[in-house]
Amino acid sequence: MNAPGVRKVVRDADYSWGTSAMMNLYSGTTCPYSHRCRIVLYEKQMDFQVIDVDLYNKPEDIAVINPYNRVPVLVDRDLVLYESNIINEYIDERFPHPQLMPPDPQTRARARQLLFTMEAELFGHIEAIDKNQKTADKSRAHIRDRLVELTPVLTKQKFLLNDDFSMLDVAIAPLLWRLDHYGIEMPKTAAPAGGVVLATGPVTATDDAIHQTVFDTRHSRVVCGRGLYSLPFCCRRPDVTRAAGVRA
Repeated sequence: MNAPGVRKVVRDADYSWGTSAMMNLYSGTTCPYSHRCRIVLYEKQMDFQVIDVDLYNKPEDIAVINPYNRVPVLVDRDLVLYESNIINEYIDERFPHPQLMPPDPQTRARARQLLFTMEAELFGHIEAIDKNQKTADKSRAHIRDRLVELTPVLTKQKFLLNDDFSMLDVAIAPLLWRLDHYGIEMPKTAAPAGGVVLATGPVTATDDAIHQTVFDTRHSRVVCGRGLYSLPFCCRRPDVTRAAGVRA
């Protein structure tokens, strides 16, 4: 594997806004959508810089580059993109190895449809939990039930779309990482022998060779058929993994 490029993490207070020619991701450490983009950037093993934005004290520049005043935001020279799925598709098309979106139009359209469904049925209910609204418990139950529905799919294949790690796995991983944080308890029946295992026991070193995907929310790791991944970085290199931090 080639040596990783520059992956510098800086805090927004220490960043010289508008002066860098490197690809920059403005990312909230506790934001699941920013988490998605960090996974893709590390998966691509490319040069980039993560600017750690304080979500409770955002710099004014965020509102300038994103009219919705939200992260993540990707700045690549003159191009400014926001919304995680749009950012990730751009990165995947510009840096196609390893490819995370399917190459053929039909399967790619199916993947986009599933990404849309994932936003509506899973991530669309996170805000109620984050803000502790009256519907928070109902949202937890809804997310739990939708995740349980994925179990039959994952008993037949290693990953969400097929046997290859894809953008769908990237999209759902930040949610699985945060199940405990959101207070979502998965039933034991949602732990198939193969595929994605939700809220199971600890991951051991020997699991690195297991040809299945295991999302373990308590031990913060993902084991898949392509090797040991450590969320939130989804990176196979320990030296790179240490370069970026995350909280729930």
